[in-house]
Amino acid sequence: MDLYCTKHKKVLVERYHRTSQKIESYCVHCEIEEKYHTQIQNSSQVRRKIVKKLSGKLWMLLMIGMLIILFLPLHTFLKFLLCFILLLITLKLIFDPFLSQPPADRKPDWDDIRAKALNQSSIQANEVANVKRQWKKGFLQEHRHKGWTEEDWQQYLDQYYKKE
Repeated sequence: MDLYCTKHKKVLVERYHRTSQKIESYCVHCEIEEKYHTQIQNSSQVRRKIVKKLSGKLWMLLMIGMLIILFLPLHTFLKFLLCFILLLITLKLIFDPFLSQPPADRKPDWDDIRAKALNQSSIQANEVANVKRQWKKGFLQEHRHKGWTEEDWQQYLDQYYKKE
């Protein structure tokens, strides 16, 4: 009997944990959504850290540059113009890394994450099938001279499923 995800109405897939030697059921689509949201949060956090780091240093340079310009023996209009140009250069340096990226690079690619997760779930399903085959061989060796039913096999298999 297959278990289903209540959110996506899809069949749950199994994966095998080598350390605990247990089989766990999970929804691939829930995992895809979780990875996508995690990557969006990580990319926005990284972007904010970069802006903070750059803007702090550049604003400091801007202030020092403006102080130098203010103390130069130049006409007031020329000082104002130089300060404005310095401000524009600083703003360009701060926002240039983000404006130069194409829009597709700003967000993680949903199709790429989905393809990787589905591929990984397929690999894990094959691993579970191989492990179950190994366990079935062991079960058949134990019950070689005894009669057994499918119910006995399911009961034997239940000990390897992760309890939630």
